[in-house]
Amino acid sequence: MTEELRLGGSRLLVYALIYSFTVAEGSFFGSRGYIARACGIVISTVSKVLSELVEEGLLERLDMTCFGTVSYRAIAPRSEMGDKDERVAENRNVDN
Repeated sequence: MTEELRLGGSRLLVYALIYSFTVAEGSFFGSRGYIARACGIVISTVSKVLSELVEEGLLERLDMTCFGTVSYRAIAPRSEMGDKDERVAENRNVDN
C-alpha cells in the first residue's frame, strides 16, 4: 500500500496513524498535538501534511471539531476500492 500511495516521511506517518483509527474506529478524532507527538513531528508540519492529504483525496476532513481537535477519515487506496468516488462512498458507509 505504501508504494501505491507514494508517501514517505511525515506524510506516511500521519496517513498511517489516521488510517489505523479509521479502520478501528471509523475515523480519527484528536488534536494536532496528539498527531505531532505520535509521529515525532511539529504541529506546523501536521497542519501542512493534513491539508496536502485532503487535497490529494487520501483524507476526508469531517465537521466534528471542537476545542482544538480535528476529525479525519482515511480514504482507502485505489487498489483496494477502485476510483476516488467509490473510495469516498465506501468510507462513508463505514458509519452506517
